[in-house]
Amino acid sequence: MAEKSLHAVLKYYVAENETHHEVKLGGFVADALVDGEIVEIQTGSFFYLRKKLEAFLKVCSVTVVYPVAAPRYVMWQDEQTGEVSSPRKSPKSGTPYDLLAEMVHLLPLLKEPSLSFRVLTLQVTDVRLKKKGNRRGERLDRIPQKLLGDVTLRCAHDYLPFLPASLPPRFTSSDLATVAKLSPAKASTCLRVLRELGTVEQVGKQGKAFLYQVNPGL
Repeated sequence: MAEKSLHAVLKYYVAENETHHEVKLGGFVADALVDGEIVEIQTGSFFYLRKKLEAFLKVCSVTVVYPVAAPRYVMWQDEQTGEVSSPRKSPKSGTPYDLLAEMVHLLPLLKEPSLSFRVLTLQVTDVRLKKKGNRRGERLDRIPQKLLGDVTLRCAHDYLPFLPASLPPRFTSSDLATVAKLSPAKASTCLRVLRELGTVEQVGKQGKAFLYQVNPGL
């Protein structure tokens, strides 16, 4: 009953028939069961998802749906009057690399052939409560406005777009950070995930930095 708009809307997007929603399986409740496959929508950290996925993967295949807010708009609601401002574009937007950063919480499961990920790129409006003395306020809801992209990732080859063509044949996490405009920490995390998936392999060192290349078997 406390479900937020983003999660609720996406649940109907992946499974229009609501009789497929909230299915009990393996001791947990799945967001949807479609054609024998669990669809689990995760709008927050994957840290809390691992035990659930471990149980689901014992009985059927699973697709984790992850929304990326790009672009993102913000509307502010006044705490005193309830008045809501017009939406303004936020300088902070998500990227598909946010998915890789979350997948690090699921490293032991990433080679499971029955586990896949689906990235939905959306225009999203955050509704935030403006509070005196709190610049960030409190998020009340996230409202999806427009679907801009829908990509499913099932195998190591599907993750190649995360490696821009402008990368050298052998590259470091610093190279990826520069080309993809990521923080050094996020670039390192992304490569850790891509290595676990088999999309890249470690091929030596350049000074103190590890060198990577695309898996030649892909």
